[in-house]
Amino acid sequence: MRNDVKGRGLINKQIQRTSMKDGDSERKLAVLVAIDVVGYSKSIERNEEKTIATLRKYRAILDPMVKRMGGRIFNTGGDSVFAEFGSAVQALKCATRFQRDIHKKNCSLKITEQMFFRVGVNLGDVIEDDDNLLGDGVNVAARLESICQPSGVCISKAIYDLVKDKVDEEFHDIGLQKVKENQFHAFDILINETKRRQRKDTHGIPKKISLAVLVIVAATTAVFFLLRSSLGPEDAEIGFPLPTKPSLIVLPFKNLSGDPAKIFIAEGIAENITSQISRSSDVFVISNNSAKKVAGMDLDSSEIADAVGVRYLMSGSVQEAAGSLRVNVELIDAIEDRIVWVDKFSGQTEQLFEFQDLITESIFKNLQINFMSKLGGSSNHGSHWSSIEEMRLFGEGRRHLLKWTSDAHNEMERVVNEVYAGPQSSGPAHLLRGWLYFQKVMMEGPERRELNITEGRRMAQLAFEIMQTPNPLVLGAWFDLYDRSYDAAQQKVTEAAAMGSPTGDMLAVGGTVYLLSMKPLEAKKMLAEAMRISPFHPAWYANRYATSLAMLGENDEAKKVAQAIFKKAKSGEIFALQGSRALVTLALIADRENEPKKARGYVNEIMQIQPAFTQQELDKQLGMLKDQSLLAEYKKLLNKYGLPKD
Repeated sequence: MRNDVKGRGLINKQIQRTSMKDGDSERKLAVLVAIDVVGYSKSIERNEEKTIATLRKYRAILDPMVKRMGGRIFNTGGDSVFAEFGSAVQALKCATRFQRDIHKKNCSLKITEQMFFRVGVNLGDVIEDDDNLLGDGVNVAARLESICQPSGVCISKAIYDLVKDKVDEEFHDIGLQKVKENQFHAFDILINETKRRQRKDTHGIPKKISLAVLVIVAATTAVFFLLRSSLGPEDAEIGFPLPTKPSLIVLPFKNLSGDPAKIFIAEGIAENITSQISRSSDVFVISNNSAKKVAGMDLDSSEIADAVGVRYLMSGSVQEAAGSLRVNVELIDAIEDRIVWVDKFSGQTEQLFEFQDLITESIFKNLQINFMSKLGGSSNHGSHWSSIEEMRLFGEGRRHLLKWTSDAHNEMERVVNEVYAGPQSSGPAHLLRGWLYFQKVMMEGPERRELNITEGRRMAQLAFEIMQTPNPLVLGAWFDLYDRSYDAAQQKVTEAAAMGSPTGDMLAVGGTVYLLSMKPLEAKKMLAEAMRISPFHPAWYANRYATSLAMLGENDEAKKVAQAIFKKAKSGEIFALQGSRALVTLALIADRENEPKKARGYVNEIMQIQPAFTQQELDKQLGMLKDQSLLAEYKKLLNKYGLPKD
């Protein structure tokens, strides 16, 4: 113990006294504090004058506090502040007191007047440049701030070793972190309800996630979860970085009607609200499919928000009986762990669509976003169904569509005919019929192909004229691909992507259009964004993404993704077909890297998990490639390694 105390004393003396000449510059050890505003750039875009005025108010708290506690501010830039302290204890006390004071201040303010900060504290080597400090020590402090939770403090192990027995704070070890070129061991200070994040290994990959894959998207350096079929609380604590714009997940509403058959009302209202919100480019909203999956897990609100990377959660319940309807809704700020808005709507069942619009408008108002001018919202908008019964049938038809079996296809056709037997056909009705023709192209013989493409394209156009939403455009792009009209398909997905906040499916289809059009870079970007919007995405998103990476020659990343898909398929968590397609990618990369033994091994794995898989499956996966010679080359290579032709 005496040696330990003595050692710390020596370190503290080093902080204050040690300096070395480095050319014409003074080099020394320093305690550094980096402070930054959460979401500052987006706030500046919204209202520059108000944001700067708000920052000045918070700086009026910070600057005197730093001076009072023995520090000095040596650099500022926009929303960033860097301070130097002679004592690690004083630096930490200043950081935690500032965050606690700000947290208390924010609780008394409206959302639009609040500002949140991240703080990183490091002990490191710096070079003096007049009054400024430069060097790796400053960089690591900034990296600690960048990984810090909003309203929290994140410190390096060097700081932890100096203060752990001297301050009354709760520390949480989050392990070795790697941010850009810097690697460091970090600890969270658990204040202001910051969460206990999972410890990470030296590569920043959570140890307890068995088959999750982290995909580094070159264009954005964002990290996405791939192919998670289940997520426990320890996984959820990893989280995604928050988008700069308001971010939201609409969880499935609870059916309190006492009749399981009424579940379609609860599901429909949540899906419709999500669809309406996604029409605005000012909001980041998680896809319905991912919302359903995460809602079925044993997670609290903050864990759900972390799992999908959003700030706000919307939930509610629906009760319908004898023509009467009651809808309860709640909007939660997961960062501040408080209810932003709660309301209830009561009336007749036929007022359901009106309630949806009122709820959506209230969400936008509470997020300080203009609703009516952005969306032109009204209960008569063409994106609505013509009746609640039509909404029920649409949901049933979509479930049949996703099964991709002959029996399910026949059931879907029955549902579509029932919808069209009604008094009028809405935009969603035309859209559903268009998807029926899409499936017919794939499942019926070549003699009806041209007719199915023509009718499907007509339905997509009718739906778009009424709805003015991205989904009909995406459907139309598929029919353009069937016709090998690649430019027309790209134009549609580009237009769709520009309409508000596109869904995961829309982006994944758009990525597929670019992939088959021999534009893998654009495909990669769209598919990566699709996986961010849909954290619990279908395996085909990731397979298309892996193919894009392989076409770009980004073999290492492609292999990581494809290997994760294969593992999931082998364990039975996803369909064997997706695993086989991933193995095709791995075999082609192995051949490219001059590893024929590995390539043959991957083909042998295909035969084990899916004996019926042949080269004909490549036609289903890549048959619409603009460059047919590339498809022929793929088949030739796979034939060499033993994949049957038919």
